[in-house]
Amino acid sequence: MACLDAGSLAAWQGGGVMVASLTDFELQAVKDTRFALAAALEQHGLMAAFADLSPEVVDAIILAVVGGFRVSMQRQSLNDGIPF
Repeated sequence: MACLDAGSLAAWQGGGVMVASLTDFELQAVKDTRFALAAALEQHGLMAAFADLSPEVVDAIILAVVGGFRVSMQRQSLNDGIPF
């Protein structure tokens, strides 16, 4: 299993994923996450800075954040860390 995790980690370290490689569930999750991102931006007074971004750019930001989170979790688990 470690080799699978290492491969996944390497794929994410390559700059994220291409939208074409996402499943329908993942694509919907990205779209649904726009609302959480908008709420966080509004809460911190940052909505104006993001107001003119296209949905594709917002999705790329979301995927970058999720990808970074996943890479960190995988890296920690590869180092025998228990993420929970």
